[in-house]
Amino acid sequence: MKKYVFSLLILLSIISFSYAIRIGDTLTIEVFGQPDFSRTVRVANDGTIPYPYAGNLKVVGLTPEQVKPLIEQTVGKFVKNPVVTVYVSQYAPMFIFIQGTMNRTFDISFLPEVTLSKLFSYLNITNASEIDFTNVKITKKGKTDTYNVMGYFYDGTISKDPVIEEGDIIYLPPLTYDKAVQVSGAYTYSTAYEPGLTLKTLLLKLGPLNKDIAQIESSVLVVDNKAVTINLEDVIYGKIDYALKQGATLYIPKRDERYVYVIGYIPSTGVKTFLPTEQLTLSLALAKAGGIAKEDYKWIESILITTPDGKVQSYDSTLLSKANEVKLTTGTVVEIRKYAEFKVYVTGDFAQQSIVTFDPDEPRTLSQLFVKIGGLKTDQMKWIESIKINNQSIDMSKLSTYTLKDKDVVEIKKYPEFRVYVTGDFAQQSIVTFDPDEPRTLSQLFVKIGGLKTDQMKWIESIKINNQSIDMSKLSTYTLKDKDVVEIKKYPEFKVYVTGDFAQQSTVTFDPDEPRTLSQLFVKIGGLKTDQMKWIESIKINNQSVDMSKLSTYTLKDKDVVEIKKYPEFYVYVQGLVNTKGKINFEPGELRTLKMLVAKIGLPSEDVENEGYATINNFTTINLKDVIYGSKDYELNLGDIVQVTYDPFIVNTIGTNVGTVQLSYKEPRTLSYLVKKLGISQPESIEKVLLIRNGKQQEYSISQLIYDQLSIPLAKYDTVILKQADANAVYLTGDVAAYVTFAYNEPITMQRVLAKVGLSDLRKISRITDSETSIDFTKDLTIQKGAILNVQLKKPIYVTAMGYIKNTGRISFDYYETADLQTLFAKLGGLIIAPDEYYVSDKVRIIRQDKILEYDAQRVFKGLDNISLEDGDFVYVTESAPKQVYVFGKGMQNGLVRFTQSEDFDLRTLIGKLGGIKEGTSKDVVIIGDESTKITWNEYVNLPLKSNSTVLFDVDTKNYIYVVDPTGKPNMLYTDRNMTLYEVLSKVGMSKNYGKIELTSGTSKQVITLKSISEATGYNVKPGDIVRISDAAMNFVYVLGEVKNPGIIQVTEGMTVLQAIIQSGYFTSKAVPSTVWLYKGGVNGQAVKINLSATTSGGNIDLTTVEPGDVVFVPADMFKTAADWISTIAPLVTMFSTIYGLFN
Repeated sequence: MKKYVFSLLILLSIISFSYAIRIGDTLTIEVFGQPDFSRTVRVANDGTIPYPYAGNLKVVGLTPEQVKPLIEQTVGKFVKNPVVTVYVSQYAPMFIFIQGTMNRTFDISFLPEVTLSKLFSYLNITNASEIDFTNVKITKKGKTDTYNVMGYFYDGTISKDPVIEEGDIIYLPPLTYDKAVQVSGAYTYSTAYEPGLTLKTLLLKLGPLNKDIAQIESSVLVVDNKAVTINLEDVIYGKIDYALKQGATLYIPKRDERYVYVIGYIPSTGVKTFLPTEQLTLSLALAKAGGIAKEDYKWIESILITTPDGKVQSYDSTLLSKANEVKLTTGTVVEIRKYAEFKVYVTGDFAQQSIVTFDPDEPRTLSQLFVKIGGLKTDQMKWIESIKINNQSIDMSKLSTYTLKDKDVVEIKKYPEFRVYVTGDFAQQSIVTFDPDEPRTLSQLFVKIGGLKTDQMKWIESIKINNQSIDMSKLSTYTLKDKDVVEIKKYPEFKVYVTGDFAQQSTVTFDPDEPRTLSQLFVKIGGLKTDQMKWIESIKINNQSVDMSKLSTYTLKDKDVVEIKKYPEFYVYVQGLVNTKGKINFEPGELRTLKMLVAKIGLPSEDVENEGYATINNFTTINLKDVIYGSKDYELNLGDIVQVTYDPFIVNTIGTNVGTVQLSYKEPRTLSYLVKKLGISQPESIEKVLLIRNGKQQEYSISQLIYDQLSIPLAKYDTVILKQADANAVYLTGDVAAYVTFAYNEPITMQRVLAKVGLSDLRKISRITDSETSIDFTKDLTIQKGAILNVQLKKPIYVTAMGYIKNTGRISFDYYETADLQTLFAKLGGLIIAPDEYYVSDKVRIIRQDKILEYDAQRVFKGLDNISLEDGDFVYVTESAPKQVYVFGKGMQNGLVRFTQSEDFDLRTLIGKLGGIKEGTSKDVVIIGDESTKITWNEYVNLPLKSNSTVLFDVDTKNYIYVVDPTGKPNMLYTDRNMTLYEVLSKVGMSKNYGKIELTSGTSKQVITLKSISEATGYNVKPGDIVRISDAAMNFVYVLGEVKNPGIIQVTEGMTVLQAIIQSGYFTSKAVPSTVWLYKGGVNGQAVKINLSATTSGGNIDLTTVEPGDVVFVPADMFKTAADWISTIAPLVTMFSTIYGLFN
């Protein structure tokens, strides 16, 4: 027994050394004296096996001997000179597929080098099996081969015995009628044909014959479709015997049976029996044999009818028309003979068919042969050089006169191909073939290769035939010979490289007949217009300067480099009260001063010229009058921003005329002049003139002003009231300017005044004063005639709302609206609170200056809490912490499980959501939250859950690390050793910086904050640990100002200022892309101006990058400096930092 086991191990070792390991195989690894390193493992679907300290080893396709050093390499780190044995202890199934007479799969994994003949033995297939052994098919990798294995079952020989391999398909065809030997009639028998089988042997297999029931003396034997009537007693007693073949049939008639035997050119040959009521006619016999179609009559040469007494009569096919009248007797043999096939063999160059068969009624002529082979088109006839019949040439003009005989050989010969080889620069075709009737000249060659256009001819430097130069003016005189080589050579290309500012083409090619001068170069690149020439600063050829006034004198050489340099562009940006705004370019000869700029842009009026001023880069301000009419000027720099402004001199008037009066620079700006300008027709009606400035008023006499007895200077935006002497009226100033008159006896009251000026909605009014004394405008108080009332209206309240609400944005409250939380959320579509939601609005925080007010969103939603809002409030709504847990374990759906607001957040609900604990899964459950809890589950046990806890069901804590990514997707990482946190993150594809990682090991939990993923190398993770990654990256920048979604965004490596703006929703309609400010490291850091105007107007885009802590500010005003914006940006940075700290 020990010898047997030893021998078996040796056999397995020998097989293993040459055997390529497959998926599903079981490998035994034995390390002598080291049980911890010895194990039996199965090859996984990915072709690997797990092995301690080596991870997953790829072994598919290797032999066990090749796996051995891989194991030795790992074990050798711990054991000196390990003795390792690797062998396949259990093979994965190797299936083959058997079809045909049997339909099954068969495992050959235990049968080394199994062949087809051996497979027959394993399947218990014998010569008695009803299989056609002459036509066995084997399909290997898509290729099918046929094998005749008949001899194997009768004399033990087999010419080809293929090796069967995994995946092969073996088709064993069933034994069909035409391959067996059949006996019919009084006896029925079927047997497979055996080599050397004779009729006598067949009768021995059939057994004793009874003459009382069988007509053995008039049996019919058919072999190879030839029938013979025989007396079987002569065969039985050895007087005669017949060799049989596949498909042979023996018909032994029954006594008193009525039958006819039909053979030959008919669908179904054999014995045709007749009922007692049926007439034995030729017509019915043929019908029983499948009949003969009329179109097949032409193929019938004769019909032979042999009666049982041996007499034979022959008929032609006309007998078929009266077959119903031809009476037959039992035992008659009817043979339908077909005309012998008439065929002709076609050889030569046009032999698409090698054998052509003629129908009996077809003319057997040469012309008919051409019809049958598909005919020859007119353009093909010219290619025929000769036709021969049985090697005798014929006259091709008399094809219809040649009669063919059976098996004639017709040879059709084609003219030999005439070809010319074309080489060189114009060789679109390397080989050109000439038809037999084409002139074989050089000019015809050019026609055949597509011709050369006039503009191409100039490029031809030379033409050679068999390396001999020719005269290109006499192309038609050159006759070509077969296989001549024609070389067409092109002039070498002459090119010049153009660089610099006017290089629309980098490479310019000259035609052979073009002058190769610098002036011609300018023509070829499109020419330079007169207004462009002034922009050219210099031209250099191969770095040597040229005299631009003598361009035509410079001759170029091939591959010269011509550099055209343009004067550097000089421009400034202009906005404000000008005729031409935007980017203003200066030509090379123009002075780059403010005076020249004003001349180029034009000013809209004399007022602007005399009282306007220009501000350069929001820093230097200059009176335009001093520049235009004086000697003062200002030197401009590239990219300066010039704002032209004009503040008109405006005075508000109330009284006989209500409105504003603008005084130009030419007009006196005095109260006397204004009164005269108003054109008062009845000065005596004016009691006095009141001048109101900065809330204070002065009274003046109208007569003194009219007669220039007083010279009172005016200031911009003064208010002048012309108080009527006897007018029953009051005067309104402030947000409402009006002269309100009343009828002579009409009382003047507060409500009447407000009604006359359209202020009947008192909610719109903030305050009304009379000589700085407030008036209760809600009461209908009496107002003194001539009173001057200052009216102040309420301004809209603006509140910004963001966070977890249905809509966000900046909301305005008009005077008639209640500015509170209830109204705010109604305007924004409401808070997000619903029982079927996973997340809902949680806290409402109002940021008001330096204070933060907090309210519960549920109470606000129910109307239990409300608060008035103030202008500039910022409202942020947080989302509730999700009710969710992470699930791991066998038989469970691993991953993040969330609970809606209406679901109970407990263990029982969780198990219900998971579909219950599957049979075979342990009932032990571990819940890891702030602390670890282990319970055994049953229907009476329940525990409340805490958000973001981890629930473990029957987990493998020896070989797996569990990882949950920021989306809640679980990963299981196989390992049998401790790993660094960096390795874990890398293996599961986490490569970006994460700010928060939670590591659960056993019952302890550790929160790790990483500023960079490289810091993860300092933390160890062991099998059974759980790593949960929170997507809270620490890298961020502020993007503020005129972007659609201002706030804090995460910064990625290489992020540009433009990318940061795009991530924040891109520019608003008010943005000025040309003046974006980047404050490095914060609002107090270095300010860098970024010009992104190319995003809208085209050109090169500034690709300056941002870093964590930077502030990007997009202004609405290009004229303010970086310092001007700090007061605006600082509170925004503080606000968003507060939000980021509170809510993230």
